[in-house]
Amino acid sequence: MKNGFLYNKIVTKDATPSPLRWGSRHWQLIRRNFFIYCIFSLDPRYPLRYFWEGVRGSYFIHYSKSPLLLKKNLQTLVAFSFLIILFSCKSTKVTKQPVVNIPEEIEKLKVEPAPETIANFLSEYLNLKYKEISFKKYIYVSVKHQRLYLIVNDSTIRKYSISTAKKGIGNKMGSNKTPHGLHSIKRKIGSDVPFGGILESRVYTGKKAQILTQKKNAKRDYVTTRIMWLQGEEPGINKGRNMDSYNRYIYIHGTPEEGFIGEPASHGCIRMKNKDVIELYSLVDEGTPILILKY
Repeated sequence: MKNGFLYNKIVTKDATPSPLRWGSRHWQLIRRNFFIYCIFSLDPRYPLRYFWEGVRGSYFIHYSKSPLLLKKNLQTLVAFSFLIILFSCKSTKVTKQPVVNIPEEIEKLKVEPAPETIANFLSEYLNLKYKEISFKKYIYVSVKHQRLYLIVNDSTIRKYSISTAKKGIGNKMGSNKTPHGLHSIKRKIGSDVPFGGILESRVYTGKKAQILTQKKNAKRDYVTTRIMWLQGEEPGINKGRNMDSYNRYIYIHGTPEEGFIGEPASHGCIRMKNKDVIELYSLVDEGTPILILKY
């Protein structure tokens, strides 16, 4: 036993190198023990060390008789070391990995909630927050879904596609944004205006606009058919100072650009198709509450 490893001290009478020496009992033991260590050892350094001990033992025994035997042992050691290094190295082959483009932001599905769910939730919310106002009949505007709901006695009786401001939600004067929060219908204008009639400064001009059902811009931002002029009901949010919805002339009105209904396109008002605004106009009264929310 030397350094924890066994090796065979085989003393031969003639240490002259010969092809027959490779098949001798000495080399048979070395080869057998070396391959046993290669198979059963977890660390490749152990069989190398064991093999070197065997070579070194042969060297001490035979060096004085034949330096050629040492050279042949060293050549064998180098050959086996090269084989071990060759098979223990990791493969350098580069495998192409599929490129997956991950979007920066995953868009959520735009799912509109059921009308009855909306009506039940909003009615309970409004009655708790605004106890002094009656919500037997009111309008809910969803900017996210571009929908207007008419709710009576906690049930949705009408639902319309609309178009809110292209710039989004905002209450400041001159922002060209749709105001949010609780409003009411301050004035109804245009009871006798024909379908597509143009109103300027809330007065019928006697002219009719061409109704565009495709996504085309009209010559001007015409207000047509009917007007429901909104008034803010929340001081500091949509009423008073430079954020007053009534002074901003925020309407629910008809538009000749019906091709854009269902997506944000207005300059702050709530646009509707002309036939829809006529119907809604007949179903609501002045003072009807209107809740405008982002969602």
